Amino acid sequence: MIPVIFLLFVCLCSSTYTHAKKTHAKKNIFFTPQTRHLNKTKNSQTPTTRTQLSLHRAIKLAHKYKPDLQAYKHKIRSSKINEKLAWSGYYPVITLESNTSQSKDQSSPHTVTTLGARQLIYDFAGPQKKSKQAAKHTQVIKFQQQAKRNNTRLAVEQAFLDCWKLQQQYMTIKALQKASRTTLNAALNKNSAQLSDKKDWLKDLELHANDLATISNYDDAIAIFQDLLLFLMGNSTKIQLNPKDQKKNIVTKLTWDYTKKIKLQVLDFYYQQAIKSRPEIKEQQKYIEIQEDEMSIVANTRLPKLSAHANTGYTTGESRGRYTVGATISWNIFDGLKSNYLTDQAHAKKLEAILNKQQVIQSIKKEVEQTYHELNQELTKLNAQKFRYVRTKNDYVLACKRFKIGDISAVERDQAEYLWRSEQIKWINQKVATYAKNYELLHRCGYSDKIIV
Repeated sequence: MIPVIFLLFVCLCSSTYTHAKKTHAKKNIFFTPQTRHLNKTKNSQTPTTRTQLSLHRAIKLAHKYKPDLQAYKHKIRSSKINEKLAWSGYYPVITLESNTSQSKDQSSPHTVTTLGARQLIYDFAGPQKKSKQAAKHTQVIKFQQQAKRNNTRLAVEQAFLDCWKLQQQYMTIKALQKASRTTLNAALNKNSAQLSDKKDWLKDLELHANDLATISNYDDAIAIFQDLLLFLMGNSTKIQLNPKDQKKNIVTKLTWDYTKKIKLQVLDFYYQQAIKSRPEIKEQQKYIEIQEDEMSIVANTRLPKLSAHANTGYTTGESRGRYTVGATISWNIFDGLKSNYLTDQAHAKKLEAILNKQQVIQSIKKEVEQTYHELNQELTKLNAQKFRYVRTKNDYVLACKRFKIGDISAVERDQAEYLWRSEQIKWINQKVATYAKNYELLHRCGYSDKIIV
């Protein structure tokens, strides 16, 4: 009698579950997800070609092809021309003049032709000092270029890690989709058989909705970061990162060694490396030196300068030409206080550059300190997340063994996989967040060679 009652109960639960599933599927959007299948190309007969792109190569391509970085080559070239332009003051200047005129009492035009040459021999405030000052302007541009390269490298590193993270999540997303569907079916079964209360039912719906959001947002997220990575690399290459969208059957696999452990040094070590390596500090130092040169140039305008000149010419009606050779010494004894004002102006700019350098140093120290502590926090979170990930993975392995011997059902096994895959996604996210913060600290230190990544 008892087996018969039990059989009737099972049949009733099964029919109730089927009816409830159809009814809820019509009323609740959570049960009819319009998700794109992750295995559309599973049965494709054309083999998929896999290319690789490493982080090092992505940075190299960005430095080589990004247009704003390429523009610095021409900016530096223009500045170097200014150095040569300053030295041109010592080169001779040759002029040829011819003047023809005729008055009423002249029967023919009167022509005067003169060939002249002059050359600056020495000027205390002349080409030599101006050329050195121009060379420092070139160094300023180079430091600006280095700062731009560092910023580009950090942006590439962060975009690359985001793309790598999404690629790593692909198999997890597929498993999450399957596990989420199985978990929802189990929740539907319990709810139909009235084996769970309303609180548990709503919690299951919330978890399923979160899973659907994660699955549906995958395509958009990988497209966004793929376009960003291409932009940062100057669109110098073609990559296809989404394994689901195998256009022309080519998928670019991002390679990144995530097994390296991060070993933090003491904070003062990073301070020292930042002060030595950051191009922004070196740029401000050059501004100080430029204003010091300007003060010296202005002061030397009060000193004499020596030049030589030579002229030869011919006048109509004269049987012999004429020529003159001489040297000129000019001394600016009083210039109406112009040089004094210019010296005061250069001194004020020098003090401004000194204060700007101090501000830059303080800002860099603050950035290093903040990033250092944030990285320490991320490392702590990563260790905690790793333990949760390992625990749920072990639970899933154990669940598979128990399922083989018939100790648990397939639903319980899939729930264990669901928990493991969820923690796996969180672990990957935390891993990327930690290494992204490590790259940011390296950027704050000017990518010093003494810091091992």
